Amino acid sequence: MEANPYQPAPGAPPPVLAGRDAELRAIADVVARTAEGRAAQPLVFVGLRGIGKTALLHRLAADAGSRAVVIQVEAAKDTTLAGSLRVAVQAASRRSGGASRKISGALQTALEKLPLPSYELPHHLGAISLSRPTAAPQLEEPLTATLLELADSVHKHGRHLALLIDEVQDADLATLRPIITVIHQSASSEHPILFACAGLPGTPARLHEARTYTERWQSFRLSLLTAAQASDAIRIPAEELGVSVQRDALDLLAAQSGGYPFFVQEYAKAAWDQHRGKRIALTDAEAVIGGVRAMLESSFYRERFERLTPRETRFAIALADLGPGAQPLRAVAERLDTDSAALGSTRQQMIKKEIVIVPGPGLVEFRIPLTDRYVVNNRKELEQRAALRTTQRREEKEKA
Repeated sequence: MEANPYQPAPGAPPPVLAGRDAELRAIADVVARTAEGRAAQPLVFVGLRGIGKTALLHRLAADAGSRAVVIQVEAAKDTTLAGSLRVAVQAASRRSGGASRKISGALQTALEKLPLPSYELPHHLGAISLSRPTAAPQLEEPLTATLLELADSVHKHGRHLALLIDEVQDADLATLRPIITVIHQSASSEHPILFACAGLPGTPARLHEARTYTERWQSFRLSLLTAAQASDAIRIPAEELGVSVQRDALDLLAAQSGGYPFFVQEYAKAAWDQHRGKRIALTDAEAVIGGVRAMLESSFYRERFERLTPRETRFAIALADLGPGAQPLRAVAERLDTDSAALGSTRQQMIKKEIVIVPGPGLVEFRIPLTDRYVVNNRKELEQRAALRTTQRREEKEKA
C-alpha cells in the first residue's frame, strides 16, 4: 500500500492546498517579481488556528528557495522578535553553509551586527542578556541598517532576501516597526526584500499600530473550506496515488471535517489507513468517523472547556448561539442579560484559557474554528456542568 499522503501535523503542508487559489496566485506573483528585482507587495495571511496560514508561508519559502535566502521567523510572547530573528538568521546560515559559503558568511556578518535583545525570565524575575541589550529607541537604526546590508550582500551573490514572520500578532512593536521600515525602504532600492507574515485575526490591527502604511499590503483572511474544496483536498491526493474515493464517503468525510483544513487531514488520514485496495468506500469512512471525532473534540475543545468556570461556560454558550465568526461583545452580554463592562474580566480569563480571541475593538471570537459546533453538539452537557458547579459553589458557601 502507498504511504498515507495526508498530513495532520501543525504547520505541515497538506498534499493539496485546496481553496487557496487566490493566495497561491499572490505567492507566485511576489516570488516572480522579487526574482526579477522588482518590489512586490507584502503578503499578510490572517486566520484562526489550523486554517492554513503557516502552510502558505512554507509554500512561499519553498517556491522562493531556489532564488532567495529565506529567513523564517516565528514570533512569540515570551521573547522579543529581535531574539527570534537572531535564531532565524542562525538557522538560515546553517542551511546555506553547504550550498554557498559566501551566503553563509553574509548571514554570519549580519548576525554579528544584529542588536542583542534581552530575554524575560519566568515568574517576573527580570531579564537577562549575553551583553548589554539594545534599548527600544536605539534598536531601529542598527536593525534597519543590518537587514538592508544583508539584502545587498546576498544580491551580490545572485540571491535576494525573503523574510517571513509567523505568529506576527505576538511580535513586539520595538522590533516590528524597524522591520516594516526596512521592507518599505527596500521597495525603492535595487534589492527589494520579499516579505510575508501570518497571524491571528487581530494581526491587521497590530500591523497598523506598528506602521499605518501596512494597510496597503495585500491581506488574505483565510476561512473554512467549502464542501467542494474539502472534497478536493481529500480526493485529489488519493487519486494521485491511484485510489478512488466513493462519492458518499467523500461527502461524509468533508461534512464531518466542517471544512476546517486540519480536520480534513485528520479524517482523510484515518479513512486512508482504514481502506484496503484501490478504493476508499463509505464503510471505511463510517468506521473512522466516531473515533476521529472523539479524538478531535478531546484535544481541541473538551480539555479547554473543562477548565472553564460556570460563568465562562455560560459566556461560551451565549457566544456559540450567535453563530460562527467574530461577534460583538454587547451581543453576548445581551444574551446573558448583563452589560459589556460586566463581561470584561470573563472575556480576559477566556483569552488566557485559549477559548476566545479579540479580533477587533468590542469583538470576541472563538480561537479555534468550529468551537460553536462543539458547543451546540454538547450543549446539554455544558449547561448541566455549569449549573452543577454553580450549585456546588452555593452549597460550599452555605456550609462556610
